[in-house]
Amino acid sequence: MSKIIFLGAAGFVLLMLFGAFLTAVILLLKNLLVKDEINIISMILKGHNVSIADLNRHMLNNTPTKDDLGVLSGYFVGNFTIPAKNEGKIPASAREYLDFISLYVASTNSDAKIIASFNRGLKTKNPDYSSEIDEIESKGIKARKG
Repeated sequence: MSKIIFLGAAGFVLLMLFGAFLTAVILLLKNLLVKDEINIISMILKGHNVSIADLNRHMLNNTPTKDDLGVLSGYFVGNFTIPAKNEGKIPASAREYLDFISLYVASTNSDAKIIASFNRGLKTKNPDYSSEIDEIESKGIKARKG
C-alpha cells in the first residue's frame, strides 16, 4: 500500500516538474519572439534593411504606437514600390505590399491624419495603384471602426 502511495506521489512530482519545464520553455520562446518583433522599429531607426514580410509580421503581432506608425510608413514609402501591374492586373507579388497597407490603415492607433499622409506618399510613389489604395483605405477604416 505504501509502495502505491509512493509511486503516486513520485508520479505527481514528475508531472509537476514536467509542467514547470513546459511553462519555462513557452515563456522563453514568447520572450524571444516579442523581443524580435520590438526590434523592427529600432532596426529601421538604426538604418537596417527590413523586408516587407518583417513589416507584415510586425503589424500582425503588435499594436504600433502613432510614433511607430510614422516610422513604418516612412520606411515603407521610402524603401518599397508595389510591383507593377501586368496588363492592368495586380500580380501575386504585390499581395504582401497591399496587405501591409491594409494592416497599417486598420491599426487601432491610425487616425485620419496618419492615414492621409501615408495615402499621399503611396499614391505619389505608386500612381497605378491609386484606386486600390483608396479601396484598401476605406476597408481599413471600416475595420477599425467595426
